[in-house]
Amino acid sequence: MKKVISLTLFCFLFYIHKAQTFYTVHTPTILAQNALDVKIITKVAFGNHGLPINHSISVDNINKQIDLVSCYYYNPVLPSAPVYINTLTVGALSEGNYNLNYTVFITYLSTTVCATPNDTTTNSYSFYVGPTSNQELFIDNNFHVYPNPIKDLFKVITADNSSMSKVEILNILGEKVLEIYDHTSNYYIDISTLAKGFYLVNIYTDNFSFSKKIIKE
Repeated sequence: MKKVISLTLFCFLFYIHKAQTFYTVHTPTILAQNALDVKIITKVAFGNHGLPINHSISVDNINKQIDLVSCYYYNPVLPSAPVYINTLTVGALSEGNYNLNYTVFITYLSTTVCATPNDTTTNSYSFYVGPTSNQELFIDNNFHVYPNPIKDLFKVITADNSSMSKVEILNILGEKVLEIYDHTSNYYIDISTLAKGFYLVNIYTDNFSFSKKIIKE
């Protein structure tokens, strides 16, 4: 009896180790045909055996908060299914900078009910929804540029709404064509005087710096 119990415990711990080691949660993709039709595409890759159970989404438009939970059943005896990609409908969102908390539950107890998870992974992301979004929205924990491509005006939005000490725009030859100091997050930058083409935006804040390619239409 002791040997059977020990073997069962060993197998259970082995299952835990395999589940924690052999699944990867990819950064979700946000799609918006317009502000009334927002979707989230999730991707979870299993090194060996997993089975999707369900997904749940809650949206707080007032506080700009979205909570997404995806639940998967794990069992090494299941047929191998390495990658699960799901398109989930969020629906209408008001304009603004949103925070997405994405949690993946792994359970060994049920194939139909998201029971008490045996392993959990949670990641947070930010993204911006405009009033007429028609694109794949850029997700990043530090910043995003909206819209892109750009006709005349665009915003550079930092996750913490921090001010930018400097904004530079360079053409494809590396020449500086525009420079702005002490720019505030969420305010528009006017590039209406620039010719159509590709540009590089360099953003500098007190905490970090980054670059982003943009298209002037």
